Amino acid sequence: MTKVFVLGNCQVGGIADALRLLEPGVKLERYVVTHEGKSLVSDLKNFRNRDFDVAIVHESVSASLADQSGLVEQLAPRVLKLPSLTFSAFHPDIVYAFHNNQVVKNGLNSDWNSRIILLSYLEGFSEKDTLSLFNSTVFDSLGYFTVWSSSASELAESFARCDLDFSRWIRRVQRQGVFMYGINHPAQFALCELAAQIAEGIDNQPSDVVADLPRLTKDYLAHIVWPVYPEIAKRLGLDGSYHWRVGDDFANLDQFVERCYWSWNKARITSLSLNFVPTVSPETIKTLQSSLS
Repeated sequence: MTKVFVLGNCQVGGIADALRLLEPGVKLERYVVTHEGKSLVSDLKNFRNRDFDVAIVHESVSASLADQSGLVEQLAPRVLKLPSLTFSAFHPDIVYAFHNNQVVKNGLNSDWNSRIILLSYLEGFSEKDTLSLFNSTVFDSLGYFTVWSSSASELAESFARCDLDFSRWIRRVQRQGVFMYGINHPAQFALCELAAQIAEGIDNQPSDVVADLPRLTKDYLAHIVWPVYPEIAKRLGLDGSYHWRVGDDFANLDQFVERCYWSWNKARITSLSLNFVPTVSPETIKTLQSSLS
């Protein structure tokens, strides 16, 4: 029996579950990385003597290891790479922010933040003014309508680095509409399409065909859903909304802005020591300022 080790970030849970059905003759073990640096290196050293035949490693792991990347090759005789499924076109307003080396939580207590709401808060805009910035003119000025091409190109490069077929994957997932819950949380059907390609690489032959695979596997990432704003959705030929969900907690746009402001007031978030990923340019701030002038 082939022993397979799947290693990576939060995306690998759904992939591993799909692989168990696609490759029933495989003994599979998965490990979700929730930390970086010395702890990760220590964990990998423990795994490298487990006699795995194939290691399936997410790109995020290799990036975290830096000069210790050789540890990945020691996990198994064969190493297959998983691309990092990051795609911003549906949710170009999402940004990560860090204050005093701690992630800034939004009003629903998750790590994704609205670039517009957070910058408006830092600029001292009222909640009413912030709400007025959610419109096509502002989105166009911020480049939110032109993100698909760059997102697709970056993801295609990630697939190429992993010797996987991006064209096949994107054709299949985009037929089903919105395939991301946020910028780095794919829907389970998108992970299943990736798992199908990985399964073929395990034993270099077609894998079992499992009808309705997404419904038979657990969706580990559905607990947080960021909306596709209606103005953006329209450009993509989709239905959109202004409704956020984290677990069992919901908010519309008015509620989300109010709760974000309350949360950041309580945490005393200021522009000092605030870092954004991706980086927020001065032009973005000027755009928001001019939109209220």
